[in-house]
Amino acid sequence: MLPRAPSSPFRPTRANATCLIKDYQTDRITDTLLHIDFLEVVAGQALRTHVPLHFIGTPIGVREGGILEALLRELHVECLPKDLPESLEIDIEGLDSGDSIHVRELDTPDRVRVLSPPDQVVCLVAHRVAEEEERRSMRPSSKRQKRSTRLPTRTRKPATSQRRLLVVGLGNPGRRYTDTRHNVGFRLVEALARASGVRLKRHGLGRYAVARVAAGGGSVFLAEPLTMMNRSGDVLAALLRFSGCTLAQLVVICDSIDLPVGSVRLKRSGSAGGHNGLASIIAAAGGGGFPRLWVGVGRPDAGGDVVGHVLGTPDSGDQQRIAAAERFAAEHVLRLVGEPIDRVMHEVNSYDPG
Repeated sequence: MLPRAPSSPFRPTRANATCLIKDYQTDRITDTLLHIDFLEVVAGQALRTHVPLHFIGTPIGVREGGILEALLRELHVECLPKDLPESLEIDIEGLDSGDSIHVRELDTPDRVRVLSPPDQVVCLVAHRVAEEEERRSMRPSSKRQKRSTRLPTRTRKPATSQRRLLVVGLGNPGRRYTDTRHNVGFRLVEALARASGVRLKRHGLGRYAVARVAAGGGSVFLAEPLTMMNRSGDVLAALLRFSGCTLAQLVVICDSIDLPVGSVRLKRSGSAGGHNGLASIIAAAGGGGFPRLWVGVGRPDAGGDVVGHVLGTPDSGDQQRIAAAERFAAEHVLRLVGEPIDRVMHEVNSYDPG
């Protein structure tokens, strides 16, 4: 809300002009509005302006004692007036100490062109210890030589001692899909979250849900894309940023009609195998060089509809076999955070559904 206006109103120099408020100045004591800068807009003509940035959530690093430093509060953009967002929300919950977000990593609307430098740091989580040392070095009584600190220019990669794993379960959001064959991935990550006493929370404007659990001496991020199955890859970049993981630390869980009902297969890499959700992930990743865990749901009867099959609910017998496979997979997938994949593959792929 703008401060109260002075007694003599401002009058536009041109009638019927459509304008945006670019900036305004107020009296520091009375809070009276002294001056406004307007930006005239014309329908169909691109404009350049600044959009406020709003930070959503509390970073992991802040909860563990770090300090959030917001270095950019507005984003310089160019777009048509009708496409201009009121603000941009940035999900920062996944930032750990030492992590940063750059302009190039922001999720912006398709029709909005970003003019701010792509390498500009938007925000970062600083180590409190480093900040305290810097403060002490700046005290006049200190005889120690000042230590120079430098802002990170790229997102911190996890140290080798910090084991991380991003487990992405594929499925369709909504109750109607909960028990379908296609929602194997959702059910599995939800079971892992329940077993650890946590719940998946929506992030990224509701486009994905994430929970963080401890396992194997490291952190495992359980995730569900909420964009519908065929667009699962739309949120892959955001999930990697949130978790601080690389593609080498990603494992995708999904159903397979090419495997017998209730069977389980863990593969180091490969194709989508006709699975549209996995194909979307592969397209976003630029290749299929990441592990995937398949749970078999079987093929429909001869001449049957594949789409109707995967979006349907299995009968009680198949449901029990799939549920048993999901339990078995859940017992082993978290081992990937601390064990070689070959060892886990050998045990998982020896599973007999009976």
